[in-house]
Amino acid sequence: MTTQTQQQNFLELIYKTRTISNFLVKPKEELVKAVFYCKKVKDLSEDEFVTKFTKEFIVITELYCGVDGNRLSQFSVLECAKQFKEHFPNLSVEEIREAYSLASRKEIDVDINAYFGKFTVSTFNTVLTEYVKYRQRILSAVRELEKADHEEIERRKSEEYKKVFEQDSVNWFNSQKENFTLKSLHDITFGQAKFIIESNLVEHDDKVKAKAVILAEVDAKNKMLKASDKSSYKKANDFISEIASQKDNHHHVNAIYFKLLVYEFLRKCNVNNS
Repeated sequence: MTTQTQQQNFLELIYKTRTISNFLVKPKEELVKAVFYCKKVKDLSEDEFVTKFTKEFIVITELYCGVDGNRLSQFSVLECAKQFKEHFPNLSVEEIREAYSLASRKEIDVDINAYFGKFTVSTFNTVLTEYVKYRQRILSAVRELEKADHEEIERRKSEEYKKVFEQDSVNWFNSQKENFTLKSLHDITFGQAKFIIESNLVEHDDKVKAKAVILAEVDAKNKMLKASDKSSYKKANDFISEIASQKDNHHHVNAIYFKLLVYEFLRKCNVNNS
């Protein structure tokens, strides 16, 4: 409401458009639609705002508050529009009606009856302020539902991925048993090897475990030799110490062991097939 002409046009709409039936809400236009699918006040052009506000203001004053349209104060009309734009920019205009609808059902505790037929700016602001609190609870509940939905989707995706991965690993394992193409144990991923071992497709072997410890120590020493600074050298030296102290319980030893176990098994299968 920036110019006198705009204010006058706005007031003419309010006072001349008196047919309430033209503005009654459709059954499916409920609170969720007003909150999530209607444009916020801050995103509306001046013309859009005037048109929408006019519609909602007529409904709330006459339908919900019992105000005689001819007794509406011009100052109140303009001030309500100004207050709404300035203090509730993140609401949609459609939410005004929802706020008053909630108040009429006592879901938010505000008396919306006009006093001596007068519509007050104070009541307008109070209704919307209480509505914002109510709205926040709705948004929080929706976010919780969205979070639960997202977690469920991710869980299903994870389960589906796991099934595909496991089947692919079995297919790969069977294929390598028939046609061994691996050049080294590094061609096997730890995930593949772990699944195959845990599925009892390959039996554990203490000799292979001992070999894995040696290979892990060699890897650690190579890292120390390639160290380009003191920090890298220290990390490599610590790595060697960890392997020496933890032996076959070290994560790197276990990774090599699983892959080596599968590699040796598949290599022997190929020899036997030959």
